[in-house]
Amino acid sequence: KQKTAYEIAQRFVGSERCIRDRYQRRVHGILMEEKIPIVFAHGNTESGAAWATIIERLKKHGYKQFFAIDFKPSANESCITYALQLNDFMNKEVIPKIGPHKKVALFAHSLGVTTTRYYIKNLGGNAHIAKAILIAGGNHGIPSCDTVLLGDPQGKIFKQAPEIHTGISPFLQKMMTPEGEEDVKYLTLSSPHDYYFSTLEDSPLIDWADNRVIPFQGHWGVRECDDSFEVSLAFLEGKEATCPIGRALFPMPDRPFGSWDNCANTNKIERYVFTDDWKVTLFDGTTTKAGKYRISTAKFPNLIDIEFPEGIYYGLYALNACADNLALKLSEVNGKRPKSHRLPVYYYRTPRPEPMPEELVGTWKASEFGNLVAFGATEYFITFTKEKTFKIEGKVVFAPKLLMEGKCFIEKDPELYKMHLLLESSNFFVCKINSYLGGLLELKAGKMKLVAAATTILPLRPQVIDHPILLEKAKQNSPSQFIFSLLSLIHISEPTRRYAISYAVFCLKKKKHQ
Repeated sequence: KQKTAYEIAQRFVGSERCIRDRYQRRVHGILMEEKIPIVFAHGNTESGAAWATIIERLKKHGYKQFFAIDFKPSANESCITYALQLNDFMNKEVIPKIGPHKKVALFAHSLGVTTTRYYIKNLGGNAHIAKAILIAGGNHGIPSCDTVLLGDPQGKIFKQAPEIHTGISPFLQKMMTPEGEEDVKYLTLSSPHDYYFSTLEDSPLIDWADNRVIPFQGHWGVRECDDSFEVSLAFLEGKEATCPIGRALFPMPDRPFGSWDNCANTNKIERYVFTDDWKVTLFDGTTTKAGKYRISTAKFPNLIDIEFPEGIYYGLYALNACADNLALKLSEVNGKRPKSHRLPVYYYRTPRPEPMPEELVGTWKASEFGNLVAFGATEYFITFTKEKTFKIEGKVVFAPKLLMEGKCFIEKDPELYKMHLLLESSNFFVCKINSYLGGLLELKAGKMKLVAAATTILPLRPQVIDHPILLEKAKQNSPSQFIFSLLSLIHISEPTRRYAISYAVFCLKKKKHQ
């Protein structure tokens, strides 16, 4: 068909050069169409190289013009600062190459999403962008920013936190209407298993966008997976109406049945047990009290009323997609119900008592740092013992000599290990003593993939293996073995004095690397 179109066009237009230079020409009903140029905006801690896989896949479908920005610095700057950089990039790198009247499509991920929308709405991007594919973006806020602001209320370290917390900041308030974005078509891609949005899974959605939900993907997996690419390609080519992927709603759990432990602060021991016959008990470390509860799941967040002998606690709650993380926010006794579930208390399901798996025992060294890149990790070791203890050592920006120790509880599922780390000592300011870190482990062919909550202040449990830390068993050498491996005996002397002494001279030998 392409050859026929070319021959017909050449016959009627009369010039091969004309065919090459003017792609969008209709000749006797035949349209020769050029693919739209594509711009990419990466997320926190990444660079334009993060889009390499998607660019290669798009090339196979005929796309040829790609522009990937590198934000400076790569992490923790204001969305507005990054939007100004995107504006400069468009004016200096993109528009001069494609022409002032041609529009582009734009892919954005994570922090790049709110950056892109600010550019479109406030910096004239509406005139240059025809379509935007927004992946795992915090359009209604990111829960981690709420907790970051507790220790950094002015946003001096994490400068985007005052803009994209879940309290509906002035920055996000302006994003709640399509004003200034009317000419842009939006596709959003998100996953209920993205733990960055646990208990706030609708945050990436936009009311006037084509919203697609891709389950069982993490924050990076939803960007890279086949389903997301297929939907994106259909959207780019105007065929999204015929693509069913991601249209079905994921059934989120809403029954809090089971045993739950306060994981954010175990100085205050709390274990709730909710039964399916609407009875509840609360254990505070010394005493247990019993009561009853009722729930309403008609509207998110879910409503819960807990009645104990002293009165009723009115609250809000939400469960994550795997139903192993509970967010609960209660009033004072007989008080008013909270207006939102922002900054709730988080609970993990009470871990099952199981022995430490033998295959995990030992020291593991990281070769890739996964989501720890956000903290500038350059070294990371984790040690598990048979006695159910752990030790984490390494180097990160905020803790050059990282050291965390405590108790470890591992539950083995069919393919993964669920990890509960109870911190008894920590020199990392976002990981507090007497709190839990939750995570997942995968072990194959002697290599470990590990994903864990980045902070105990917001102990959201990862639900899938996504952007993991990659580790291998570290070689075990005792300190004395290490010292003597560096020494070479070069001379032993017989006594030359009247005293019964001898001496030996050693020198350091540099180890040769093959």
